[in-house]
Amino acid sequence: MNRQKRGQNLIFLLSQPRSGSTMTQKILGSHPQIHTQSEPWILLHHLHALKPENYMSAYNSDLYAKNLKEFISTLDGGEEEYKEKIAGVLEGFYLSLLNKSGKRFFLDKTPRYYLIIRELFEYFPEAKCIFLWRNPAAVLASIVHTWIKRDWYRLAFYKSPLLDGPRLLVDGKKIFSERYLNIKYEDLLANPEGNVKNICEYLGLPFNEEMLIYGNGDSLKWKGGDQGTVYEKDRPDSFHAEQWMQELGNPQLWRVVRDYVQYLGTGILSEMGYSYNEIMEILENNRPDIDIERHTVSLMQLLDDARDVIIANRMMVKQLESTKKEKDELLKEKDELLKEKGELLKEKDELLKEKDELLKKKDELLKKKDEELKNNVNEIKSIKSSYAYKIGKSATWLPRKSIILFKWSLENLIKIINRNALLILPKSYRDKLSLKSRGVVFINKSTINKKIKHLQKYNNKPRQPRLIVSLTSFPQRIKEVHYTIYSLLSQKIKPDMLILWLGEEQFSGKYKSLPKNLLRLQEKGLIIKWFRDIKSFKKLLPAIIEYPDDIIVTADDDIYYPENWLQLLYDSYLKNQDSIHCHRAHKIIFNDNGSIKPYLEWEHRSSIVVPSARLVFTGCGGVLYPPRFYYKDLLNEELYLDLTPTADDIWFWAMAILNGRKIQVVDNNISQLVYINPAREYGLDQGLTLFRGNGYGGQNDIQIQKILSYYPDIINILQDEKEL
Repeated sequence: MNRQKRGQNLIFLLSQPRSGSTMTQKILGSHPQIHTQSEPWILLHHLHALKPENYMSAYNSDLYAKNLKEFISTLDGGEEEYKEKIAGVLEGFYLSLLNKSGKRFFLDKTPRYYLIIRELFEYFPEAKCIFLWRNPAAVLASIVHTWIKRDWYRLAFYKSPLLDGPRLLVDGKKIFSERYLNIKYEDLLANPEGNVKNICEYLGLPFNEEMLIYGNGDSLKWKGGDQGTVYEKDRPDSFHAEQWMQELGNPQLWRVVRDYVQYLGTGILSEMGYSYNEIMEILENNRPDIDIERHTVSLMQLLDDARDVIIANRMMVKQLESTKKEKDELLKEKDELLKEKGELLKEKDELLKEKDELLKKKDELLKKKDEELKNNVNEIKSIKSSYAYKIGKSATWLPRKSIILFKWSLENLIKIINRNALLILPKSYRDKLSLKSRGVVFINKSTINKKIKHLQKYNNKPRQPRLIVSLTSFPQRIKEVHYTIYSLLSQKIKPDMLILWLGEEQFSGKYKSLPKNLLRLQEKGLIIKWFRDIKSFKKLLPAIIEYPDDIIVTADDDIYYPENWLQLLYDSYLKNQDSIHCHRAHKIIFNDNGSIKPYLEWEHRSSIVVPSARLVFTGCGGVLYPPRFYYKDLLNEELYLDLTPTADDIWFWAMAILNGRKIQVVDNNISQLVYINPAREYGLDQGLTLFRGNGYGGQNDIQIQKILSYYPDIINILQDEKEL
């Protein structure tokens, strides 16, 4: 932007702190053509950097300013070029927010800008500047009442706003010449409409009556500025204009106000629009009946920098007290835990005693049975040795042989029945027994349904960037997807958002088409969003469009994820924020002639632990995509539906490595999948799975070849890591 036009969309509201600037900001911000927000502070560091009285910092501000000036001297345009480019960058931030809001002016209210008034004029010559004044005696009384709360030595924190602020603001008026507007806080309270009309006329904007009822606007409470009165009222109230006079009965307050007025003197007060004599007359009329000089401390003593040591000590004491409280609370918690453990140990002791008694009883029963058995054996021996038994045995030889033959036949019949018993059971039960014998894990759906009722909605503080888990589903799986959602809501670390994307064409009744057990999970943290049906690509692409600067983690709708699944992905990302992170990946294998082998001959579930472009993640295990990971064609719907219509993971992988990203398998990764419906996944029913067509059906190889033909650079990228 041309320097002569720089700042034409900016308004600076300049004042001392506690001068009614937040209320004035709220009033002006209620105009439909003015955008404002809290206290930006964005200009202070950059515009103050070259001033000779720069404040000390951890990196030595004097040395910083010296070397910065040396660097600026090497620019072709010198200091003018530096100022022009810095101003352009800073103004760009304001204009970005204005474009977003659709308004004409950005109002920046940062009271410490009194330190850089000259720089504001030099960097933004076309900016509007409003000087807001308040009786300095009222300003000091307000600081005492709201900020230091009569802890008098804390006044040292506000030495600059009190002593430098008025002088620099008065000098600032001269810099802006006749191009500024003066407003007095007391006048604004006494005649809000007239003064606001004057401000609108100065800004070239039509007056809007809604501005006077600023409480009807945005109710968001700003972090900067007044945190009390301005949010308790919805319009200007003249009650506070002279409230400071009612507090002059406090001798110490009276003393510091008098010292402050005397320090400013007739000249500065007059430039501010106030009468030195009138303020001193008010003070004399309200002088406490006490020896002021003897029983109070002067303002300059309180503002003495040496008092900072006292303040620092007080803050240290407060911190120590806070630490002690925390330790006391921890000790209490430990005591409670010890008590609970003690009670558990007692219960265990009682259980052990009960078990000992049971064991004793069992031993006694076993001894009795042993004795009974011995008696029975002796009786049998005596019977067998008798002549009657021998004669009877000879007489019953043939019947006994018949019984043995019948018993053998019966046992064989039972074996035949047992071998074919499974055929009598339902197919679903036989399938489940078959899969369990192969080591397949089943979830207990009835138990999970009970747990869902008691699941608490999480409410963690959002990360920056946010951690968003995204997935999609379709009608054939929608009745069971709530099991997957439950596993994602039960993670050790909670996502900032959990979104289920559904195709508008697939669910004609939208929410009415969805099962109740899925809709109930919206109360637990699930967000359901609608998008056009782009098949399995819905699990990632809509989230990229809506949240381009956040971390997106994709999940499949037919997997039950363990509670540490998301933790492992996020921890891996924090160590390496440039790569794509996953739990499962396959390594591409080359033929001797340099071509890629078929998909089924790759190294599946690779154990490689270093990031590599040759690793292709599998979406079923979960994949974490960092912000802006992708190549420019990612959202080209016509292209991905043509090249990889059923292989979204291949498309996402290609877009990642074309943008210079690599694939990282997380440490201690979870490669064993637990399916919601194992029978469907292993082909024991007619349910739909992509892998049946893509993997065993050969569709992956066809779509990979299409990708390699369209993007030949991928082969070069893979060849660079061929020896991995």
